[in-house]
Amino acid sequence: MDFLAIVGGFVGIVTGAIAILAALYKAFGAVAELKMRINELHNEIEKQGLILNGTKERIEHVGSRLSTAIKDNSRAIVEIEGWLTKHTEFERRSLRE
Repeated sequence: MDFLAIVGGFVGIVTGAIAILAALYKAFGAVAELKMRINELHNEIEKQGLILNGTKERIEHVGSRLSTAIKDNSRAIVEIEGWLTKHTEFERRSLRE
């Protein structure tokens, strides 16, 4: 075999190996970027979940306070109507009239 053919084959093999290594390097770099992006998205999802949980808790708290206030107002109205009926000529009207 000719010396040039051997050197040419060796150069071809080395060039192929370098091309494969470069492709692997790019692939691992892309995988690392994707892992970072997945972690960022995961953190953002957790953050949004915490924000939503906090908002949900606030809404439930406000709803509870409003429910309590409505019950208190209803009791006060019943007491006032009772007192007015007992001490005056107050007569409760139907809401349909």
